[in-house]
Amino acid sequence: MAGIQADPSAPGYQDFVIAPQPVGDLKQVEATFQTLYGTISVNWTKENGIFTLRANVPVNCSAQLFMPGEETPRLLKSGSYSFTKNL
Repeated sequence: MAGIQADPSAPGYQDFVIAPQPVGDLKQVEATFQTLYGTISVNWTKENGIFTLRANVPVNCSAQLFMPGEETPRLLKSGSYSFTKNL
């Protein structure tokens, strides 16, 4: 549900994918995943038609973020991020 996935071309989660799946009446998901490079965290909420995602990408890592309904990923480098989107 949080959408943390390995990138097959980068073993060890140095590069990874975040593709959250907000389904049904689910209003919130939180997930963490420990890697050799640090902790990946994803938290999303869905309220009143607004989807909010917060993510942490460890140092020396990158992620491709696919927001719900989007086919083109956003490239995230190391750091903390927050995004909102109308569903």
